[in-house]
Amino acid sequence: MVRTQRTEQLIGAEGVNTLAAASVLIVGLGGVGGCVFEMLARAGIGHLTVVDGDVFDESNLNRQILSESANIGKPKAAAAAARAERIAPACSVTALCMRYSAETADTILHPSFDYVADCIDSVADKTDLIVRCSRRGIPVISAMGAGNRLTPKFCITDIYDTTDDGLARVMRKKLRAAGIASLLTVCDAAPPLCSVSGAPGSISYAPNLSGCLMAQKIITDLLWNE
Repeated sequence: MVRTQRTEQLIGAEGVNTLAAASVLIVGLGGVGGCVFEMLARAGIGHLTVVDGDVFDESNLNRQILSESANIGKPKAAAAAARAERIAPACSVTALCMRYSAETADTILHPSFDYVADCIDSVADKTDLIVRCSRRGIPVISAMGAGNRLTPKFCITDIYDTTDDGLARVMRKKLRAAGIASLLTVCDAAPPLCSVSGAPGSISYAPNLSGCLMAQKIITDLLWNE
């Protein structure tokens, strides 16, 4: 297919087939998660399940790749499915317009997923997802903080090696208490800035850089660790 020609030139027909057979769960479709979705869909992942109970608002337009003036007020998960039809029609998308939590986990998480992208903001929900993935042997990569970053140096690292990230600091404590010895994360190697107003700020590229790095890790793991 012409659509996958450039990808096949890089990873070969076998690699394209591997990605087409893969099933990935993305939880959270904000700045980071929306970019993960876009990159995985365009790369040729065969099935994506997306989970988000939120709707788009105007404040998302500065950084969330799935947001448009035309979809303000519409569910993020439904918007992702509609976008896949336009940019990657071969990608099958299951859109769940709901929040991931301990109460909804059994409805959402199942062992057929080859990888899970954790792009959740809530510490409680984030911890629950990671613990369940660990216990079920499902590979998971988790996004740490992407707000208040102007010159981010995002890297892929274990959560116990992270520094200068408030979310990672809280998560380390939660995961240590849950007996989780390791977690793959995308984290900024530099400390965040202080927001001008006091509320967390963000710029167009920062969460998308994190999302691109997360997508890269998922894709290369699927290709090399099948």
